[in-house]
Amino acid sequence: GALGSLGFGATPVTATQPPLRVGSSPASSATTLVNGSANTVKWYQGNDGPGSARSTAMARVDDSVTVQYGAQANEDAIRRQLQATAVFGTFSTSPTGQYSGGQVSALSLRVTQALTQQPGQQRIEDIQTDIAMAQNTMKDASTRQTQAKAQLQTIIDQAESASPDQIASEILSLQNALQASYQVTSNLSQLSLVKFL
Repeated sequence: GALGSLGFGATPVTATQPPLRVGSSPASSATTLVNGSANTVKWYQGNDGPGSARSTAMARVDDSVTVQYGAQANEDAIRRQLQATAVFGTFSTSPTGQYSGGQVSALSLRVTQALTQQPGQQRIEDIQTDIAMAQNTMKDASTRQTQAKAQLQTIIDQAESASPDQIASEILSLQNALQASYQVTSNLSQLSLVKFL
Protein backbone atom coordinates (compact mmCIF):
# COMPACT_ATOMS: atom_id res chain seq x y z
CA GLY A 1 0.00 0.00 0.00
CA ALA A 2 0.88 3.65 0.14
CA LEU A 3 2.54 3.39 3.55
CA GLY A 4 4.55 0.37 2.42
CA SER A 5 6.08 2.41 -0.39
CA LEU A 6 7.16 4.94 2.22
CA GLY A 7 8.90 2.35 4.38
CA PHE A 8 6.12 1.52 6.83
CA GLY A 9 5.21 -2.14 7.15
CA ALA A 10 1.71 -3.55 7.26
CA THR A 11 2.36 -5.28 10.59
CA PRO A 12 0.92 -3.51 13.62
CA VAL A 13 3.26 -1.43 15.72
CA THR A 14 3.75 -3.07 19.10
CA ALA A 15 5.24 -1.92 22.36
CA THR A 16 8.35 -4.02 21.68
CA GLN A 17 8.96 -2.99 18.04
CA PRO A 18 11.88 -0.54 17.79
CA PRO A 19 11.22 2.95 16.45
CA LEU A 20 12.35 3.69 12.90
CA ARG A 21 14.44 6.67 11.83
CA VAL A 22 15.51 7.99 8.45
CA GLY A 23 18.63 6.08 7.42
CA SER A 24 20.70 8.90 5.93
CA SER A 25 21.00 12.64 5.51
CA PRO A 26 19.57 14.79 4.13
CA ALA A 27 16.10 13.46 4.95
CA SER A 28 14.70 14.65 1.63
CA SER A 29 16.85 12.17 -0.30
CA ALA A 30 16.88 9.31 2.22
CA THR A 31 15.59 5.98 0.97
CA THR A 32 15.77 3.75 4.05
CA LEU A 33 14.57 3.54 7.60
CA VAL A 34 16.80 2.10 10.31
CA ASN A 35 16.36 0.93 13.89
CA GLY A 36 16.35 4.06 16.04
CA SER A 37 16.43 2.44 19.50
CA ALA A 38 19.75 4.03 20.46
CA ASN A 39 18.85 7.64 19.63
CA THR A 40 15.05 7.84 19.97
CA VAL A 41 13.01 8.48 23.08
CA LYS A 42 10.19 5.95 23.24
CA TRP A 43 7.23 7.66 24.85
CA TYR A 44 4.83 4.80 24.36
CA GLN A 45 5.52 2.01 26.81
CA GLY A 46 2.23 0.19 26.33
CA ASN A 47 1.60 -3.50 26.60
CA ASP A 48 0.94 -6.20 24.08
CA GLY A 49 -1.15 -8.38 26.34
CA PRO A 50 -3.89 -10.63 25.05
CA GLY A 51 -7.41 -9.34 24.78
CA SER A 52 -8.84 -6.06 23.64
CA ALA A 53 -7.34 -2.68 24.33
CA ARG A 54 -10.49 -1.77 26.29
CA SER A 55 -9.64 -4.44 28.89
CA THR A 56 -6.41 -2.62 29.83
CA ALA A 57 -8.37 -0.26 32.11
CA MET A 58 -11.38 -1.43 34.08
CA ALA A 59 -13.56 0.03 36.81
CA ARG A 60 -16.23 -1.55 38.98
CA VAL A 61 -19.09 0.94 38.92
CA ASP A 62 -21.72 -1.15 40.68
CA ASP A 63 -21.98 -4.44 42.57
CA SER A 64 -22.34 -6.42 39.36
CA VAL A 65 -21.19 -3.95 36.69
CA THR A 66 -17.61 -3.62 35.47
CA VAL A 67 -16.71 -1.13 32.74
CA GLN A 68 -13.76 -1.50 30.36
CA TYR A 69 -12.48 1.82 29.04
CA GLY A 70 -8.82 1.31 28.09
CA ALA A 71 -7.16 2.45 24.89
CA GLN A 72 -3.75 1.79 23.39
CA ALA A 73 -1.68 3.84 20.99
CA ASN A 74 -0.90 0.72 18.97
CA GLU A 75 -4.53 0.02 18.08
CA ASP A 76 -4.86 -0.37 14.34
CA ALA A 77 -6.96 2.77 13.72
CA ILE A 78 -4.67 5.00 15.78
CA ARG A 79 -1.50 3.46 14.35
CA ARG A 80 -2.61 3.96 10.73
CA GLN A 81 -3.51 7.60 11.29
CA LEU A 82 -0.30 8.37 13.15
CA GLN A 83 1.80 6.71 10.45
CA ALA A 84 0.09 8.63 7.66
CA THR A 85 0.38 11.91 9.54
CA ALA A 86 4.04 11.22 10.36
CA VAL A 87 4.78 10.93 6.64
CA PHE A 88 3.62 14.51 6.14
CA GLY A 89 5.67 15.61 9.14
CA THR A 90 8.90 14.21 7.73
CA PHE A 91 8.38 15.27 4.12
CA SER A 92 9.83 18.48 2.78
CA THR A 93 10.30 19.84 -0.69
CA SER A 94 11.83 22.90 -2.23
CA PRO A 95 9.30 25.67 -2.86
CA THR A 96 11.06 26.44 -6.14
CA GLY A 97 11.59 22.82 -7.18
CA GLN A 98 10.34 21.78 -10.60
CA TYR A 99 8.61 18.67 -9.26
CA SER A 100 7.54 19.98 -5.84
CA GLY A 101 3.87 20.27 -6.74
CA GLY A 102 3.81 16.76 -8.16
CA GLN A 103 5.62 15.34 -5.13
CA VAL A 104 3.14 16.95 -2.75
CA SER A 105 0.21 15.74 -4.88
CA ALA A 106 1.57 12.19 -5.01
CA LEU A 107 2.21 12.16 -1.27
CA SER A 108 -1.26 13.56 -0.58
CA LEU A 109 -2.81 10.85 -2.74
CA ARG A 110 -0.87 8.08 -0.99
CA VAL A 111 -1.65 9.41 2.47
CA THR A 112 -5.32 9.79 1.52
CA GLN A 113 -5.33 6.17 0.35
CA ALA A 114 -3.71 5.10 3.62
CA LEU A 115 -6.32 6.99 5.63
CA THR A 116 -9.28 5.69 3.61
CA GLN A 117 -11.08 3.07 5.66
CA GLN A 118 -11.25 -0.40 4.20
CA PRO A 119 -14.03 -2.85 5.14
CA GLY A 120 -13.19 -4.72 8.30
CA GLN A 121 -10.57 -2.24 9.50
CA GLN A 122 -10.89 -0.68 12.91
CA ARG A 123 -11.87 2.98 12.78
CA ILE A 124 -11.34 5.79 15.29
CA GLU A 125 -15.13 5.96 15.48
CA ASP A 126 -15.15 2.35 16.72
CA ILE A 127 -12.87 3.33 19.60
CA GLN A 128 -15.02 6.38 20.33
CA THR A 129 -18.16 4.22 20.35
CA ASP A 130 -16.62 1.72 22.78
CA ILE A 131 -15.56 4.48 25.16
CA ALA A 132 -18.92 6.28 24.82
CA MET A 133 -20.75 3.05 25.71
CA ALA A 134 -18.52 2.67 28.78
CA GLN A 135 -19.26 6.28 29.71
CA ASN A 136 -23.03 5.70 29.36
CA THR A 137 -22.79 2.58 31.52
CA MET A 138 -21.01 4.63 34.19
CA LYS A 139 -23.62 7.40 33.96
CA ASP A 140 -26.45 4.85 34.31
CA ALA A 141 -24.77 3.30 37.35
CA SER A 142 -24.25 6.74 38.85
CA THR A 143 -27.93 7.57 38.33
CA ARG A 144 -29.02 4.30 39.98
CA GLN A 145 -26.69 4.92 42.91
CA THR A 146 -27.94 8.50 43.32
CA GLN A 147 -31.54 7.23 43.39
CA ALA A 148 -30.70 4.47 45.88
CA LYS A 149 -28.88 6.99 48.08
CA ALA A 150 -31.93 9.28 48.05
CA GLN A 151 -34.24 6.40 49.01
CA LEU A 152 -31.97 5.29 51.84
CA GLN A 153 -31.61 8.86 53.08
CA THR A 154 -35.42 9.14 53.18
CA ILE A 155 -35.62 5.97 55.30
CA ILE A 156 -32.92 7.29 57.66
CA ASP A 157 -34.63 10.67 57.93
CA GLN A 158 -37.94 9.00 58.79
CA ALA A 159 -36.28 6.89 61.48
CA GLU A 160 -34.28 9.75 62.97
CA SER A 161 -36.94 12.44 62.90
CA ALA A 162 -39.99 10.92 64.60
CA SER A 163 -42.70 13.30 65.78
CA PRO A 164 -42.73 14.02 69.57
CA ASP A 165 -46.51 13.43 69.69
CA GLN A 166 -46.11 10.01 68.05
CA ILE A 167 -43.32 9.08 70.48
CA ALA A 168 -45.40 10.20 73.50
CA SER A 169 -48.36 8.16 72.25
CA GLU A 170 -46.21 5.03 71.78
CA ILE A 171 -44.63 5.44 75.23
CA LEU A 172 -48.09 5.79 76.82
CA SER A 173 -49.26 2.65 75.00
CA LEU A 174 -46.21 0.71 76.26
CA GLN A 175 -46.77 2.04 79.78
CA ASN A 176 -50.39 0.83 79.75
CA ALA A 177 -49.31 -2.62 78.47
CA LEU A 178 -46.68 -2.86 81.23
CA GLN A 179 -49.19 -1.87 83.92
CA ALA A 180 -51.63 -4.51 82.70
CA SER A 181 -48.85 -7.10 82.69
CA TYR A 182 -47.81 -6.14 86.25
CA GLN A 183 -51.42 -6.34 87.39
CA VAL A 184 -51.80 -9.88 85.97
CA THR A 185 -48.48 -10.92 87.55
CA SER A 186 -49.59 -9.49 90.90
CA ASN A 187 -52.91 -11.32 90.76
CA LEU A 188 -51.17 -14.60 89.86
CA SER A 189 -48.72 -14.25 92.74
CA GLN A 190 -51.60 -14.00 95.23
CA LEU A 191 -53.20 -17.22 94.07
CA SER A 192 -52.90 -20.29 96.17
CA LEU A 193 -54.49 -23.72 95.97
CA VAL A 194 -56.93 -22.78 98.72
CA LYS A 195 -58.03 -19.58 96.97
CA PHE A 196 -58.23 -21.43 93.66
CA LEU A 197 -60.59 -24.10 95.09
